[in-house]
Amino acid sequence: MNPAERQAAIQRILNSPSYRVAYQDLDFLTDPKLRATRMELELLKPELAFEREKIQSTVVVFGSTRIVDEPEARDLVQKAEAALQAD
Repeated sequence: MNPAERQAAIQRILNSPSYRVAYQDLDFLTDPKLRATRMELELLKPELAFEREKIQSTVVVFGSTRIVDEPEARDLVQKAEAALQAD
C-alpha cells in the first residue's frame, strides 16, 4: 500500500459512522432501540437543572384555562359574590 492509499484508507476509517463517539452520533442516538435511553435523558435533564439551581420541589399543573372577556368576568364575580351572600 503506497502512502496515498494508506492515507485514503485512514480517511475512510475516520469518516466511518462506526468511528463516531456515541454521544455525537445522531444515527445511533435516534435508533428505536435507544428510546428508553432517550426517555431517561429527558427526565434527567430537568432534574440536573433543578439540582444546579437548588430547586427542591415543584408544582405541576395539568389542564387548561380559558380567558374570558372583562364584562363576562365581572358578571361571574358578581354572581359568585351574590351566591356567597345567599349562604
